[in-house]
Amino acid sequence: RKEFAENWKKVRGDGKPIDQDQQSIPNTEQIHHRGDGWNNSNPQNDRFEAFYKCQGFIAVSDDPNSDNSDWDKFIQFLRLPLPACFRICPDFAFAQSLRDQLLNLSLQATELQEKGREIDAVEKLKWVPNGSAYKLGTDRRSIRKLECLQNLHKWMKQHTDNGNITRQEAVSMVPPLALDVQPHHFCLDMCAAPGSKTSQLLEIVNRSLQYGDDQRQGLVVANDSDTDRAYMLVHQCRRINSPLLIVTTHKGQLFPSLLSTEGTDQQARSASHFLFDRVLCDVPCSGDGTLRKNPAIWSKWNTSSSMTLHPLQLIIAQRGLQLLKEDGLMVYSTCSMSPYEDEAVVAELLRSSGGSLELVDARQFLPLFTARSGLASWHVLDDFLAARQQQKVKERQKKDAKMQQKRQQYAAEHGAESDAEEPSEPQDPAEKEEPSPQASSSSSEPLPPLLQACVDMGIAHYPAFESVPEHLRRKVRRSLFPPTAEEAQWMHLERCLRCVPQDEDTGGFFVATLRKKVRVRSDASATSLPETQENKAKEDAIGEAAQDEADAAAVQEESGPRPAQKSLVDFLPWDRDEFQRIQTFYGLAEGTLTSDSFFIREDHSSPQGREKASGGNSKAVYLLPFASRRLLGPNGAGHRLKVVTAGIKVFERKYLQGGGHDYRLLQDGVAYLLPHMTKRKIQVDIQDFCNILGGGLVSYSTLSAATVLQLHSHLEAGCLVAVYNYSPADQLVPAAAGEEEDSFCGHSFAAICWKGHTRTLNVMCSKIDIESMKHQLEALNVLRPKIFAPKLLTNEDAAAAVATEQDQSSGADVAMVAEAPPSGAVEVDVEVEADLAKLR
Repeated sequence: RKEFAENWKKVRGDGKPIDQDQQSIPNTEQIHHRGDGWNNSNPQNDRFEAFYKCQGFIAVSDDPNSDNSDWDKFIQFLRLPLPACFRICPDFAFAQSLRDQLLNLSLQATELQEKGREIDAVEKLKWVPNGSAYKLGTDRRSIRKLECLQNLHKWMKQHTDNGNITRQEAVSMVPPLALDVQPHHFCLDMCAAPGSKTSQLLEIVNRSLQYGDDQRQGLVVANDSDTDRAYMLVHQCRRINSPLLIVTTHKGQLFPSLLSTEGTDQQARSASHFLFDRVLCDVPCSGDGTLRKNPAIWSKWNTSSSMTLHPLQLIIAQRGLQLLKEDGLMVYSTCSMSPYEDEAVVAELLRSSGGSLELVDARQFLPLFTARSGLASWHVLDDFLAARQQQKVKERQKKDAKMQQKRQQYAAEHGAESDAEEPSEPQDPAEKEEPSPQASSSSSEPLPPLLQACVDMGIAHYPAFESVPEHLRRKVRRSLFPPTAEEAQWMHLERCLRCVPQDEDTGGFFVATLRKKVRVRSDASATSLPETQENKAKEDAIGEAAQDEADAAAVQEESGPRPAQKSLVDFLPWDRDEFQRIQTFYGLAEGTLTSDSFFIREDHSSPQGREKASGGNSKAVYLLPFASRRLLGPNGAGHRLKVVTAGIKVFERKYLQGGGHDYRLLQDGVAYLLPHMTKRKIQVDIQDFCNILGGGLVSYSTLSAATVLQLHSHLEAGCLVAVYNYSPADQLVPAAAGEEEDSFCGHSFAAICWKGHTRTLNVMCSKIDIESMKHQLEALNVLRPKIFAPKLLTNEDAAAAVATEQDQSSGADVAMVAEAPPSGAVEVDVEVEADLAKLR
């Protein structure tokens, strides 16, 4: 094991970072060893560099005497590890406390030096609103290995688990900001996993709960085509603890239409489409903008992946526009730098919309963010033949190396003077050296030097769609080509945002914000357009895959209604009798919360997870706010959705032997139920609340008399809520008058407890929840250590103590034992002292 560990360390290296503060060309000799493909040799791909030199978003000149420093920075930054970034939740009440702690940790970390230079461990991202985003001076792997950053790493891990911060790449924060989301908006994230952008949307939408108006509630529907990734998305967003989230799993291009029924019994109910105010379309892409964290792409890069993904990206974006309201915004984004996946898709969306779309310059939402304009023109280059030729050369080299090894082995066995014939490899006719592929171009004019360099490397250049060979037109589609000069004038592709690594020390990224002026009809049979050349171009751009799906849908429509998809889970109304029992037990105020808000979940995903859905026998009860019920309610519009999860879990069935109610509160939902509860809650002081946060069993003897009196008022054992309301008078060190802490006066904390029959409270909070509340109390300067039970004696020890006191004039002190008493232990409180007095 030691040998393996040492070898692994050698592979991963010492983790020393490099200086990324100065925006000059970095010294690539400082790049450290890593276990994910980084090494001292500069990763390189000649076809990659030749391709992007031609596209024009990086200034490059073919004159050797000209200044190409921008291109040099571009390549050098792509070879550097990507700095780790994170966001502090802007609505976290104690965000300022986190910023202060972060500042202290940052000052400690600047002592790190690399070749005589200091490295700032934490830097604020000034272009993110509210100053809530930060960038570290090293990548996410090195932060775990650098000794001076261990405190910062522990701090980040703790608050990530608590949901106070979210680790997210810098460019990943751009699309939600470019979408201009407001709290009352209904948002759709079409390709949501792993969930960092979804959590950013959810933080904004969750503010609508403060309005107190059901009609102004927002909602986030997060979708992903992969079910496993959808469950990972649930885990990512759970830290925000918001009921305004629905997670679904559909292919983005096949996301179902949502039909809502509106009207009353006196009015005819008419079906209408449920549309979204905002749509985020972060589509699957080739990902060459992630070279800084995925260096393996250097050797695998080619143009074919971009061309292959182009039709899929287009139909996903078109489906997103169909689900968007009029005057709504959709953001189309990729982590690719290829214009085939970026401007080509946006141009085709604008071209095929018939004037119903317009590009919005997202710089108005990100005034401090440095981004370059989108391209109005680009070159269509296909390196398939060159990549195949390069692959053949590599295979030939491998075979030659193996053959050389065989010859050496043969020579060692038979000797140099052996008459035996040396082994030779038969020549494969298919492996004969092929001439280098040349560009296919209908123009006889000489090409620009940079473009000619691509052709000389075997990369095919197509100046127009008509020059594409017939057998390649399914791959090199018409929509891949740039718009004409006339189209470019009204498309305004310069309003797109291109994120280049050297501008903000990020990865490569592309963002386009589109406004829908007129509704795009999703039903192709509803309109009969003349078959013009523009419509033919649109059909070709969508691609054969989209056409096959459209044909299948048309056949299904002719044959009859499509059968409903089986959902992973179903949310069914909770039994009214069960709700009334809970309402009485917890004193839920009538009129504020009704049985319509509570649902049980029927799980179809696994046999072990199936729950009975009748008679209120489900183990868990979920609270679905009004916005979620518009989709998942009995008459909701989301009956065609494959739902993974929705709402928030508030009750869980608990079977008791000694009586008590069988549904207990859950910590996740207490914040939403506590304002409506009139029973089963007690007010505690700061010391009692700190004792409760100590976890485990809490003895009545450690609680104040006022708290014990409240506990006695709840004669029935079962679940209750301990509530502490902050007061500045509770501070360990009183704050000066007018300081910021006074703004938290009245801020409440709640912990779920279980009242037993043995004068104890059992704390029902998770370790993460307890640590989160402890951090907040510490920020308020009121956190106190837990007070343990003073004395715990067994019955035998009590009898021995009585006998000793009878023999001696003064009683001996009894040693304190462990907090958890052994079997038969009794607490030495007022009642026990009285019993001992009687025995004496």
